[in-house]
Amino acid sequence: MFLYHNKEFILKQGEKLIPLKKIIEKEKPPFYLYDIEGLKNWYQNFLSKSHNKVKVFFSMKSNFNPHVLKALKDEGAGVDIVSEGEALLAQKCGFKAKDIVFSGVGKTVKELEKAVKQKFFQINVESFEELKRLALICLKYKKKARIALRMNPNIDFSSHPYIKTGLKGHKFGLESSELKKILSFIKKNQYLHLQGLSMHIGSQIFDLKPLFKSIRFLKSLYEKLQQEGWPLKVLDIGGGLGVNYQKEDFKEEEKNLKEFGKFLKTLFKGFKGQVITEPGRFLTARFGILCAKIEYIKQSPDKKFIILNTGMNHFLRTALYSDEHRILSLKASSKNLQKYDVVGPICETADCFAKDIFLPELKSGDSLIIADTGAYGFVMSNSYNLQTPVREIAFDKGKKLLKY
Repeated sequence: MFLYHNKEFILKQGEKLIPLKKIIEKEKPPFYLYDIEGLKNWYQNFLSKSHNKVKVFFSMKSNFNPHVLKALKDEGAGVDIVSEGEALLAQKCGFKAKDIVFSGVGKTVKELEKAVKQKFFQINVESFEELKRLALICLKYKKKARIALRMNPNIDFSSHPYIKTGLKGHKFGLESSELKKILSFIKKNQYLHLQGLSMHIGSQIFDLKPLFKSIRFLKSLYEKLQQEGWPLKVLDIGGGLGVNYQKEDFKEEEKNLKEFGKFLKTLFKGFKGQVITEPGRFLTARFGILCAKIEYIKQSPDKKFIILNTGMNHFLRTALYSDEHRILSLKASSKNLQKYDVVGPICETADCFAKDIFLPELKSGDSLIIADTGAYGFVMSNSYNLQTPVREIAFDKGKKLLKY
């Protein structure tokens, strides 16, 4: 894990304490750094607090670093994908078709053909139009497809509107009013095997009551359809547990994970089917950091700016969601604190990581850490302004992992 030890920022893996200064001197920022050992330990903690019927399909859109994926595969996870590109990388990292759930609203003919021919564990259908396309593909190849219907519970919760995905009117999922015609269509198609129901209401959920209400809604619908004769066996409850980017410890995540696990154990006691969940951010966010170098300390009449060699091109979340992450110096100090705006080099005012934060007195050439960037970090990086691309580095058991 990443923490301060004797006021020096380090990566702790087992008994090994690796100063970030040492890694930065060798690797040269900007780069993402992942703690694979910490990730594996946290994954096992997640499993231990969940119901024993729960199978994890990691939401690959949050982090597709091959070292991260291989670590999760080795720990027993599957993957939840949203594109052919993610499918190809997942399979390159060792995931089998039985380990893949295919989600997403815009699946192409080519992508669905691959999912059908390779017999992915599940295709989460998000529209009647997609279902009709899938039926034609199944008929063409005379192959069955295992499907789940992604339902919109239409239950709101407190989060950024861009990461809510389960409300009426969203592009994601199906409304309950569509269910009758969809089930009628499936009944007439011998190659469509409806094995379950799915949902995902969004991300950064801290108050778990709306999530629990949504899961109850889905389970109730699941049981109703079973009573009507549908041979359902999979209940996909999505992901969404939140990470508090303003805190340095796991206390809030631990509390919510314990509450989540207790809820699942109670609700699914005696449940005969398979429960699957698709966490992403909750598993990886804390186990990645973005290391940057200070290019300038700019003093204007009203502000003091730290201008980094990394920006919204490498880490978009702050500009897109106004969600600030902790900015950390390599040495912890409460002396000579200065007030700064921390910004990047991109020609956009939105390219700002933090405003009016206090850090030790710094100079050009020093390094800073943007914390908890192990989810929706590198995966959203881009080539805007054609700045130097950001790299990814991973450590496990105190050693740098060199090859994918």
